[in-house]
Amino acid sequence: MKEIIKTKICIIGGGVAGMFAATTASFFKFDNILLEKNPFLGGQVTQLYPSKYVYDFPTKIKDRSKAIVDELEEQMNSYKETKVYKSIEVLDILSLENDQYKIVTDKNFDIICDFLIIASGIGMFKLNQLEIDNQPIVADNIHYTVNTHNPIYKDKKIVVLGGGDSALDWANYFVEDKITNDVSIVHRRNEYRAKPLSVEMLSKNKVKEYKDYLPVEIENNCITIEHNQTKQKEKLLYDFLIVQYGQTPSLIKIDLLEKMEKIGNKIKIDINQKTNLKNIYAIGDCTYYPCKPNTIVTACADATKVIWHIAKNKSPW
Repeated sequence: MKEIIKTKICIIGGGVAGMFAATTASFFKFDNILLEKNPFLGGQVTQLYPSKYVYDFPTKIKDRSKAIVDELEEQMNSYKETKVYKSIEVLDILSLENDQYKIVTDKNFDIICDFLIIASGIGMFKLNQLEIDNQPIVADNIHYTVNTHNPIYKDKKIVVLGGGDSALDWANYFVEDKITNDVSIVHRRNEYRAKPLSVEMLSKNKVKEYKDYLPVEIENNCITIEHNQTKQKEKLLYDFLIVQYGQTPSLIKIDLLEKMEKIGNKIKIDINQKTNLKNIYAIGDCTYYPCKPNTIVTACADATKVIWHIAKNKSPW
């Protein structure tokens, strides 16, 4: 017979949004339980970008993303109202007659909660691979994550592939942290999908930019890129390729959650982060609303809105 643990709020996902939801719940003296499938907290920030600089967090000119995650975890753990379970898998979520939910886990206990918060981020994900002619390109010096504690990048030729925030942040990082001055970035479009400040920093850091180019060949540490319009080709020598093509996400597969309204693979929410299922909220990267930025700050804001709504709302769902 499995033990039943009852709590006011259950949070599925221990990334930035989930951790700050737990902290904010503690402000209101709400008992809460946070469940995280991985043996660590911080979500994709910890898993993919622990050493990347964050420039858009209040009070900080810049800081390592992992440092911010560590501070959020320390803050959360300082409140007795929060219980955290890592390395735990949610097997099912059952709707109960009194508008509560039962979370079935792979451990020797299940959880019954009044409110459920989905903070699963992009869920399980696969890093989008570098392909040429639909064939994956694999080599020891083609990296999808960067270990900044590893000295292998020192004074090397670095080519970054991608045009989003992560691609530009890494390109700038190698120069700003005096790892190497020989950095190029290749993007398949004419405009980056990144913050204007990051774009501006490319020029200041003298990163060589190749916009509207696609890789067409790789051989002997030389990548050939071709301009989409003119078909002009350039050859770039490299020691390391840093591929930042994003991830293909997959939300947790639970029958009840399949009933949630979605836009694409994101959960549709209202202004209070409510889903279409009673007493279930969603926060962070797993959610959609128009012009939504996926940042640490907005994840914390999502969490704050949910807990305030639970505490203050007197209207029907």
